[in-house]
Amino acid sequence: MLLGAVADQINPAELFARVASGAEETSDARIDGWVRNAFASMDRWKQVFSRDLGMPDDTTRLAPQLDSDHLRAAFALAAEGHEIKLMETRTSENRFVEGVYHFRRPTAFRGAGRGGSEVYVAFDRDRYAAVRGEVLGKARGQEIRPALAGFGDELTDWMFETVFPARADESAFAVRAGDHWPHGRGVLWVWALRWLGPSRRLNAPDAIVACFQRAGAEPFLVTPREVMALASDCEETPPTELTGPIDPNPSRVLAQGELRAMLAKKDSATRGAAALSLLLVAAVN
Repeated sequence: MLLGAVADQINPAELFARVASGAEETSDARIDGWVRNAFASMDRWKQVFSRDLGMPDDTTRLAPQLDSDHLRAAFALAAEGHEIKLMETRTSENRFVEGVYHFRRPTAFRGAGRGGSEVYVAFDRDRYAAVRGEVLGKARGQEIRPALAGFGDELTDWMFETVFPARADESAFAVRAGDHWPHGRGVLWVWALRWLGPSRRLNAPDAIVACFQRAGAEPFLVTPREVMALASDCEETPPTELTGPIDPNPSRVLAQGELRAMLAKKDSATRGAAALSLLLVAAVN
């Protein structure tokens, strides 16, 4: 990026003409100015992208914390919200098709494309690139032509948008955590942050902040990978009594701090549209 920004400042035809005429060549000071401007531009773009994506304030924030396996796990949970099961793919000859999954097309989905009753998808971009445009076999008389599942795809967006609205008896519950949950027993507060307004492309929160609170202790932020580990490896249980009072306000303060950090360099209109709401609360046993 830096070399490209500097190269854009140089007009080769003009430079050769100046050299041929004996005019003064581009000075080191001038090139240093271009480099400084390129660094400043890079810093500005980092701020723009990191704020809009709801990432933390360090230089590693542009590296995604979640991968295609997490997207697949989230997609499977979203499918369960429609009483649909995401399954591995096998051909009519019982041959396993690695990296390709299928599910029944939701009857409520009215979008375009993806014909047939079964939908075949790949979540890993490299795997999809290897099989793009190919017929990988047949299953139940239907050709296996995988598509790439990802945000921006009409069906993927619909699957997630339609499972976010709150429903009775689903926003507060108790779960028993699996072996990958490192924080023990307590309460998980999940806050939805919004600030994009009309520019929002997906009808869902612009960012999600998860806070965990043990009884009698202060809450702390939980990473996206830890939340996905809990969601992928837990079972719902009957509600159990927690020792000590649990107050949502300390976790709300944490979520508000994250929202303020994301809006630090936004304009007043964007800051005025910012809001947060409690998405769900789960007792973790």
